[in-house]
Amino acid sequence: ALKAYLNGVQPDHEWASWRILVAKTLGITAVVSTGIPLGKEGPMVHIGSMIGAQISRLRVFGLERFLELRLPRAQREWVGMGAAAGVAAAFNAPLGGILYAFEEVCSHWNAKLTWRSFFCVVIAAVVFNVIISPTQSEGSPSVLLARGFVIGLDTVASHDYGYADLGWFTVVGASGGLLGAGYNVVVFSLRSLRERLVRGDARKRVLETVLITWLASTAYYWL
Repeated sequence: ALKAYLNGVQPDHEWASWRILVAKTLGITAVVSTGIPLGKEGPMVHIGSMIGAQISRLRVFGLERFLELRLPRAQREWVGMGAAAGVAAAFNAPLGGILYAFEEVCSHWNAKLTWRSFFCVVIAAVVFNVIISPTQSEGSPSVLLARGFVIGLDTVASHDYGYADLGWFTVVGASGGLLGAGYNVVVFSLRSLRERLVRGDARKRVLETVLITWLASTAYYWL
């Protein structure tokens, strides 16, 4: 719905309401805090876009003469800036947020939007670091960022590679491509199965969430 809106197509359903914004914010906060291996990039992009859309629709006393906020093109630009801020807040990557909005979601771009997006993502990054900094101690990483799903990434090691290792690198790269393709096939199959079994039934969706959480927690325990 977000990409359709930024391409000039008005979706047939509301995608940026306050109700969806609150539900998405609470949902992604709960998911990330439980450690379930679900990405936060998509929800954060959606949250930032919804905030941009809601701000562009506000009717504030004394600002009625600012016609720009009432124009569809300007409102799409606000949504694009919100998407960039969402990526910047999710990964603490201001320039990455601008590049994501430019490459992935926005169909139209100009120099003015670049500077506005830059200002927006810098504010998002500053707020992110202000929130994270109280959890940091001298010489240690942030408590919120210290642990992850992949175990062992915090180990610092140095290796020297030679030409004889290039063949193994090729094998690893080809294996990663095959595994990625197989993963996509499994995801599409499960998605179609999920739409047939779960879609439209609130009780089944709650049961699905509980089941996924239980499976992930069990896997974490044994790992």
